[in-house]
Amino acid sequence: MSDRTLEYFLSLNQITKKDASEVKWSHAVNSRSRLTEALTGPMHMLEADIIIRGRDPKEPVMAHPPDTDSDITLKEWLEAVKAHDKGIKLDFKSKTCYSWDTVRVMEEICRTLEHPVTFPVRAALLSQSFSQLKWLLQQSDRYTLTVWTGRNDVVTQEDLLPYRKEIHISRIYYDLDL
Repeated sequence: MSDRTLEYFLSLNQITKKDASEVKWSHAVNSRSRLTEALTGPMHMLEADIIIRGRDPKEPVMAHPPDTDSDITLKEWLEAVKAHDKGIKLDFKSKTCYSWDTVRVMEEICRTLEHPVTFPVRAALLSQSFSQLKWLLQQSDRYTLTVWTGRNDVVTQEDLLPYRKEIHISRIYYDLDL
């Protein structure tokens, strides 16, 4: 967790010290029932996946592929979270690099939130989207990246070193299967 994220939870007396291991996560918060459970529970960070609905109206919904729909839209999800003191990890599911259009939409969606937000990015796509992601981080000190690898990705720690030089260590997390 970045210092900003830990400071957020410390200021709310939800953790007792600047120790990221005290932060509790709720994963796959992609439905109304999971969201209700996570918002009323002791979790600090909510992780959710975003896709474009597979039918009309084509809008962002909370789901993980292969699902193509959900009982809650991104807009509804964010409105519900705004009333709570939770951090969020928004995983915008895409099979390509984060384009400028996509990153601008991500920033626009999160701009009005007061919560800490981390954006997962697949390590294999980092080089293709680095300019966009670096710009995203410059938009708010509440934003961080979580770099992750898939099971079959071929990425080494050495491949990631240039990014550690470009992004402050408090703003980039690693969830790697190396």
